[in-house]
Amino acid sequence: MQEQNVDANQNVKVHEQGTANVNVTNTGLSVAAVPVTGGGGSSLGSCNGTDNLGFQFTASALSIHMDPGVSYVVFLDGANQAASFAGPAVSGNASVVIGLTRPVRFDSIDCLGDGNPSTNFAASWVGNTP
Repeated sequence: MQEQNVDANQNVKVHEQGTANVNVTNTGLSVAAVPVTGGGGSSLGSCNGTDNLGFQFTASALSIHMDPGVSYVVFLDGANQAASFAGPAVSGNASVVIGLTRPVRFDSIDCLGDGNPSTNFAASWVGNTP
């Protein structure tokens, strides 16, 4: 038995024929970030210990300047190391400016250096308090 539902070329007829026209409309989805409304800050300290900030911060961007004798600047969340940056004394950069794709939370900053009391660091951040 031969199919009866055929066109002039003997192809089986279907409801839709030809090439479909497809338009993708959601290729560029963007999510508006919540604006920072407070909580940024700064700290200037020597490399003679930990600078306890007295408050917990969540930073989305950091700027750090380190004197030549600075080995590391470490951001701490309680006793946990949240972020660490190598300084010029161990071939790191003297300045670090970074926008973070994942925020860092901290309540103190520790500076490890050459033991000279005049070896300093300066840190600034953009962020919110939790």
